[in-house]
Amino acid sequence: MEKSFGEKIGYGSFGQVYVNNDDPSTCVKVTNKDNDANFCRKWSNEFEKIVSILTHLEPLKRYKKLEMVRIIKPVEFNETNTICFMKIPRIFRPKLEHETKCEYDKKQFITLQAQLGHKDVSMTHKGRGEFVGIKQIREYMGDDDLDVACFELGIMMGLIHYNGRNDGLDIEVFLGKEYRSKKCRFYIADFDMTSRIETYDALTIEKMYHSLDDIPYFPRKNVNRKMFDLFKNGYYSCVPFEIADKVFTEYEK
Repeated sequence: MEKSFGEKIGYGSFGQVYVNNDDPSTCVKVTNKDNDANFCRKWSNEFEKIVSILTHLEPLKRYKKLEMVRIIKPVEFNETNTICFMKIPRIFRPKLEHETKCEYDKKQFITLQAQLGHKDVSMTHKGRGEFVGIKQIREYMGDDDLDVACFELGIMMGLIHYNGRNDGLDIEVFLGKEYRSKKCRFYIADFDMTSRIETYDALTIEKMYHSLDDIPYFPRKNVNRKMFDLFKNGYYSCVPFEIADKVFTEYEK
């Protein structure tokens, strides 16, 4: 497997990301056990969490019908004596119409973290990710698709919280395209800090609220009321009212 690692295209707190030369539709996250063996355990746990969530979601019609929002589904997790690695679908940064090839090439490996809780923001964080707000997202996605995406983001978070039995804490939302796809979508990833939901007690409700509020990935009432209402309606459409209302009572403040 190590021979298939191609160009390095990213890095994070726990490892580095490489092109998978054997399959251009995927990439490989790799960490060296000499750095910290706990990283491998975290990735293994994350892999199992996503598998568990999707085992519950993939049979559902509501999940299958989502067009603009997807969970990044890992292909495999494996390890050797020296490394562990996770193969995942590669999400490509979309290219703007006015961008030249040279301009795009300079930032193609900088992921777009979509923040619908900001009207206008464009900020690169540590060279790893560019945070973009509604104004910038509209450059990549038309208004009609964006409206659908806001509603579907609500559905997706509701499905994760309720059907997937996961609190979604500290997930990330990216904007991008899959291999050979022309469709720009929202992609949800990074489930390493999430926890399985056993019961919807006060602590769990608080974590669910924080999964929506801690980082402004999702529409906010005081930023864009239409987008917020679409997001809220999507969430309420698949979560029992008594649970959804507890989460949004805090989120709407």
